[in-house]
Amino acid sequence: MLSEHTSESIHPFGLPMELVETALEEVFYDHQRQPDYATLSACSKVCSAWRAPAQKLLFHQLTLPGRKDKNALECFRAAVYGSSEQSRLLASHIRRVHVVLDHDASEVTDLVDMVSHCHHLYEVTLHIQSLHALDTIDLEALREAHRRSHPTCIRALGLLYCGVMSPILYQLLAVWPTVQYLRLGTELAAPPPKIPPKVRLYELVLWRLPPPAIMAWILSNSGKGCLRVLDINEAPSSRYDHVLEQHYQYLHSLRFFRHTTLRVGPLTRRFANLREFVVTQPSSFLPLGNLPESIEHLGFRYFSGVTTTIPLGPIIAAVDKLPKLRLVTCDANTKENEQFASLEKLCREREVVISFDVVPVRTYEDPVPLNKYPRGRSVENFRHMNQPICLPGVAQNA
Repeated sequence: MLSEHTSESIHPFGLPMELVETALEEVFYDHQRQPDYATLSACSKVCSAWRAPAQKLLFHQLTLPGRKDKNALECFRAAVYGSSEQSRLLASHIRRVHVVLDHDASEVTDLVDMVSHCHHLYEVTLHIQSLHALDTIDLEALREAHRRSHPTCIRALGLLYCGVMSPILYQLLAVWPTVQYLRLGTELAAPPPKIPPKVRLYELVLWRLPPPAIMAWILSNSGKGCLRVLDINEAPSSRYDHVLEQHYQYLHSLRFFRHTTLRVGPLTRRFANLREFVVTQPSSFLPLGNLPESIEHLGFRYFSGVTTTIPLGPIIAAVDKLPKLRLVTCDANTKENEQFASLEKLCREREVVISFDVVPVRTYEDPVPLNKYPRGRSVENFRHMNQPICLPGVAQNA
């Protein structure tokens, strides 16, 4: 028999609202692991009972309309920034936002408005083309918005593009000290400030490896046991040893975008507690090295069109040596490789699962604590965004 709460939550089609919400969550991501806005929008129009749960997902992750589309921007402002209860509800649904600043400094107002009105923002991703630095007024506005956002502070920051000499990263980390997940997709060369950041990073994703001085500044307040996920373009040279040495034994997840250097092998010996290792475009002849026996998930990806021609020898050798390995992930085209049968047979004998990840080569995973490997993108991860997060062994007032 349905409970009193459940019976009151049945919509006109006769389904409990919990089932409606579960069904909508299942269609949130499409096959490319991107939000399926078209399906969610259609669901919101099916009946009034579906509108609220569909809108919650529609507004969970969005791209702020640019000033080129004034009509869309004004409609968004009217819907989200108004004083009505509905506007406040929609604003509370927004957890992840992507903002493009490609004209002039006046567009920063749109970012300030977003942060000021949406107090449940968890992740901000920026693409900045025309702005060198934020002015004092905007920085103070962002700082004040952060003060009012507790306990749901901005935890994840992505800076996909800015000027090479721009200090914007340093400015943002100063006004958002609660950032724990940092993704940089741009080259940086601006000298870091003398004052170190207060951020304590759980995850650092670098599509371009910055100079050692900048890397040291970014991690200067992330003490031992703090950094758990490192995703970098290539294995760092010995110039970075003094920066990363204290983090090696605490890392749980290590990802290399390119396996093009002999340093990958010697470097992996330093990760005593690694549970996940992912490499893109692994070498056909360079071994992966003596990977830590603690690894549970081994992932490899190839660019489209080359999977079938590159020998899988290094991968097969690695799978054979990892006693705790339970999962191997790869792209779907790997099944066409002439050595796939050997890899599949070995995994079957070792009782290791093979999962064919068909998402793009560089898909950013949800910025939440690691509780399974691979973490991926999942509506289950949304629940982490509703709670304050403490770093390992660190008490935080967030």
